[in-house]
Order: sequence, then structure tokens, then C-alpha cells
Amino acid sequence: MPDVLRPMTAPAMAASPPEALLRRAWPRGPRILAILGVAWAAVAALDPALALPAWPAVAMAVGAAIWARRRRQADPVAFAGALLSVVYAIDAQVTPNLGADSRSYFVFLPSALRGHGVDFGEAFAELGMRDLPADSWIRRGTHPVGPAIVWSPFYLLAHLYVLAGRALGRGAYAADGFAAPYLRAPALGTGLAVVAGLLALWSVLRTRHDRGVALVAAAAMALGTSLPYYVVVQPMMAHGVVFAAAALMLWAWVAAEREPTRARWALLGGLFGLLVLVRWQALVAGVLVAALAARDRRRHRIQAAHLVACLLAALAVFAPQLAVWKAQHGRWITMPQGAGYVDWTSPHFVDVLVSADRGLFSWTPLALLGVLGLVLGLRRDGLLAGAGLAVVALSAWVNGGVRDWAGGDAFGARRFDLVLPLLAVGLARVVEATARAAARRPLLLPAGLVAALVAWNLGLLRLHARGTFTEAAPLEDVAAGQAALLRRGTARVLGGLVGARGRDLAYRFFVGQYFYVNANLGGTIAVGGDDARWLGEGWSSPRWHEGGPRFRWALYPMACVVVPLASPFTLRAVLTARVPRRLETQELAVLANGTTVGGGRLGPDWSDVPFTLPAAALVAGENQVCFQFSRGWGEEGQQVGAQVSRVQLP
Repeated sequence: MPDVLRPMTAPAMAASPPEALLRRAWPRGPRILAILGVAWAAVAALDPALALPAWPAVAMAVGAAIWARRRRQADPVAFAGALLSVVYAIDAQVTPNLGADSRSYFVFLPSALRGHGVDFGEAFAELGMRDLPADSWIRRGTHPVGPAIVWSPFYLLAHLYVLAGRALGRGAYAADGFAAPYLRAPALGTGLAVVAGLLALWSVLRTRHDRGVALVAAAAMALGTSLPYYVVVQPMMAHGVVFAAAALMLWAWVAAEREPTRARWALLGGLFGLLVLVRWQALVAGVLVAALAARDRRRHRIQAAHLVACLLAALAVFAPQLAVWKAQHGRWITMPQGAGYVDWTSPHFVDVLVSADRGLFSWTPLALLGVLGLVLGLRRDGLLAGAGLAVVALSAWVNGGVRDWAGGDAFGARRFDLVLPLLAVGLARVVEATARAAARRPLLLPAGLVAALVAWNLGLLRLHARGTFTEAAPLEDVAAGQAALLRRGTARVLGGLVGARGRDLAYRFFVGQYFYVNANLGGTIAVGGDDARWLGEGWSSPRWHEGGPRFRWALYPMACVVVPLASPFTLRAVLTARVPRRLETQELAVLANGTTVGGGRLGPDWSDVPFTLPAAALVAGENQVCFQFSRGWGEEGQQVGAQVSRVQLP
């Protein structure tokens, strides 16, 4: 048979170029599809004027992850792409929030683009802060340069995107560094950093736990903390980047722990330098490095050269911040906010952990489980658990000393961003221990659920017995009533154990509002108004008689107001009131927490009765200030002592 008619064998067959390209690309199909989905979502997030729908991007990237999964390919790019496309798709629906410190982190980028270096005056003016004095510490720069460095590739891409659009005749945006794509670029950088951090955290958790436990703990950090707020709502804050740097540093720490090569120690030092570059207070994370170095030097696993490589890498990565400080303040190392910005005695150490005003445990209950898990891990994983607890404690100490310890315009305990990966390590141990306990005692979880429902029923019974609900019981009102019962019960228990300090601790955790600090800054209790937050027992609903102020009846024999104070001090106050005309006069006594501290006399006309609440009669936390009347009069079906319009504290 002539060769031209002989069928070709498989090795001799030559595929056409398109077929060969497709054959080579097919194994990488999930990865390519995921990258296309991420690119689509990124454009949708960057350019709101384009009105590009984001859902096809999510469909592509998530479909790529499912495709890889079904082909039994462990492709982290496809999985990361699915996560990142979801983040970018959400970013596309959200207008960047420039509140809090966002502008102070962002100004590095437009100032560099316009050639102004660290002179931020023009950039702040463009961002709506035109009235900053020339010598303002905000204008000089008070925040780290690290986040801007992380965002800079995305900011440059946004600039190139705008320039390309203008070159093609699409003048939707000015190439000024402040148009929408520029303001949205940091969100892309934050999103990518956080996804990388989550993958690094997953890798760390897999060295100690199975896949399911690692997934639960990583997902808890991604969704059950302040992290999603600073990824989507305020991505121009540093917190998402800080989490990512902390997770990557922890990943490098585990790698150096398992195989202590010089290269791995250099990588650990570089990532520690990056962490401090994006948040200065993260210097406390050096405890992790120091603990590992001390142990491995003692065991002769590393040499001095390893530590030198670690230190040099850290300094090299942190060097940009030193240069910025030198240019801004004339010193290589400084505290830009001033020497008094941090009180190193940490007067608010407890508050940053438990206060209802953005305390770590009150706003993020998962954090408490994370700390518990680190404690449980001291026996089996003592080095990481012990150093991790030290970093959490030191972070709380530093945060508790900052002037605005609650974090200003913050969601949750945002300054604990650097400990979230460590808390994930602890949480994974709690999840694992809980799963094992449930396997050994299968009735444990159902019994816990039943106990919770029984507690809810008993609380509702108590509320009904007190007359709070007699007919319909709206869920939100019942929940508020149950929370109030829990607070009062906790206060009684802690008060019985440690007295006033225990009651104050319960108040801090459940309420956390204090006059002159974060509530009622003017000290006015408008008794006749609709807001009854500061009213205790013994009051009617609001009333108004023509020709006079709004008031409430103070019921006989006693009516009380609540005065929460962060710390006790002497208060000189005034009660605006009058008695029912039929009584003509009324004697009253003023009591602070059950102790009589003053008194006065009321007449039939509106008058101000001054009284003093001495510091010795007050406590930190909730104070009951009561007005006790000598006589009562029947009015509107109840015994009343006076009409009260206002209590004015200083």
C-alpha cells in the first residue's frame, strides 16, 4: 500500500495549531476561567460608569472552582479566583467610604502621582479637607505608608485605565488621581491581600487540623469578625491589609518552625517587616519571632546567621517608613500623633476587651473562643499558643493606652486586626475539641440547644410576670427584655462576688455608655422628653400642660434617674420641678446609690432645686440617683409626688 494511503498512527498524527493550543490549555482551563472572572469583576468594581454587571464574573470564577473540584484538581488559583471575584463583585455595588482614617492612608498615592511627595495639603483639599491648618498633625501625615505601598500597583493600573480610556476617546474620568477608578483601586488591593491572607491562614491551620476544622476556622475569621467591614465598606482603611500581612507572617513562622533554613528565616523577617510597615503597633508580633528564635537557638536548630538574615530582611522591608518619617518629621523614628497619644499604663486595657463600646469580646464573641483555644493549646502546641496569647495581651495593652481607645468611627475592635490569624488558630482547636466531644457524647449538642430554649422560656415567663408583656410579645422587644434580664442577673452575680467593680464590669460589657465620654456629653436628662434611656423606676409617660414645659409625673414615694460614669467625681446638679397645686409644698430627699446626699423643697411654680452628688457616694458604672418625696397625691389614678421636667448635671 502506498504510504500516502496508509493510516497514520497516533504518534505520527500532528494536531493543527488551534487544536494543539486547546489541548495544552485544557488542563489549565479552570485557572484561565477564574482569572477571566476576576478580571471582569475588577473592571466592574473599578469603573462604575461602565455599568458592567458583576454576576457573570462570579459565575465564571465560581464555575472554574467547581470545574477544578470535579476534575479532582487542587488548584488554589481557581479557588482564590472564586473568592476574589465575589469580593470584587460586592465592591462593584458599594461606593467607597472615605470616613474615619481612610483619607490619611490614601493621600500617599495621589501625592506621589502628582509629584508632591509627602506634602499632603493639596491631596487633603481634593478629598474635602480644605480647612486643615498648615501645621496640622493630620496634614503632616500620621499613618503608615505600608497600605499605600500595597495598593500602589492597583492605583497605577487605575491610572493607566483612565489614560487608555481618554486616548480611546472615552473621557468619563479625569486623570487627576481622585476620580472614581483611583478611589476604588485600593479596594482591589485590599481584596487581593485578604484572599491571599485567608489562603495562608488555611495552610497554617491544615498543618495542625483536618480540612473541615480548618475551613470552619478560616471562614469564621473571614465572616465573623470586623474583617468583612474593612474589606467591603471601608477598604481604604489598613485593617484588611494588616490581617493579610499577619496571616502571611504566621505562615512563614510555621514554615520556619518546621524547616529552619536561612531562606525561610529571611522570609519570616521580611513578612514581619511588612506587618510593622502596615501597622506600627504590630511590633508586638515580634514576640512570635523572638520565641521561635530562643527555642531553636537553645536546640541548636539555627545559627546566628539565620537571625541576622531575619533582622536585615525586616529592616529592608520597613525602610520606606523610616524614610517617610525622616521626610515628614525630620526624625527616623517618631510618634506622629505626639508623645501623649499613648498612655503606656494602659488605663483602658479592660475596656478594649470587654466594653460594649467596641470591645473585642463584646463585638466579636468568636475572639473569646479563639483566646480559649489558645489556652487549651498550651499543652500540645505550647510555643505558638503561648506566644500567641502574649501577642493578644500586648495588643490589648497598647490599644488600651491609645487616646481614642474605642477606635473612633470604627466597626468593632478594629485595632486587633493583627491577632485575627492567631485567634483562628485557637478557634480551630475549640472547633476540633467540640467535634470530638459531640462524637463521644452525641446528646451534648441537643441538650445545649434545649437548655437555651428553656432559658428563653423562663426569661419570657419572668417578663410576663412583671407585666412587660401581657398580650402580643414582639420578638425584638422580647429579645431586648431578655438581654436586660441577663445584664441585671450578671450584675447581681458579679456584684455579689467583687462588689461595685463587678457591677461596673457587667455594665461595661452589656451597655458601655458613660456620661461625658460617649453618651449625653452635655449632662442633660430631659425627663419630659420621649427618650427614657436615663430614667429608672417611678415615672409616668410624658405629659404636657399648656403654658409649661413637657414633664413626667414623679411617682410617690420615689423616682430615679440613671447616671453612668466612667469614674466617680463630684457633680453639682439641678432638678427642674414643681408640686401638684393641691400640695402647695413638697419636701424631697436626694439619694445616690441609696445614700442620702441632699434635699430641697418644691413649690407650686416651676423652679430649679440645686443639689450635689459627692464623688464618695458615686461609683464607676451605673449610679441610681433617686428623688424621695415626703407626700403623695392622687392624680390620674396614681400617687404622684411632683412634676419633673429636667435633671441638669454639669
